[in-house]
Amino acid sequence: MSQAAQTAGGAGGAGGGGTIPIKKTRRELAEKVGEMISSDRNETHGDPHVQFHCAQRLKDVLNMKGKLERRSSHVEATDWICTKLSRIRHGNANEIDHWLDIAGYALIAAEACQEKG
Repeated sequence: MSQAAQTAGGAGGAGGGGTIPIKKTRRELAEKVGEMISSDRNETHGDPHVQFHCAQRLKDVLNMKGKLERRSSHVEATDWICTKLSRIRHGNANEIDHWLDIAGYALIAAEACQEKG
């Protein structure tokens, strides 16, 4: 049984009602972010830096700005973080994927910092 499927107090939990999922530690959540941004994800989503550039070009076209210069991964990451923050504020703040996505975008920006040296 995966840790996410494990429950406190065994099957059925206390009182036989629903089950209570075991909370993940920060390290486990960070490992989940690592899995989300792994090379496997690159295969399904593309290289994040290239994808960010493409997404920005699409946004420019959709916004009719006509600008095709490349924005940095930092700018694209902050755009996505803002999108996620908006979803948290106006949607379900308890949706864990929003928070993990923010961590992932921040890690991609940090990676770009290392590449720039």
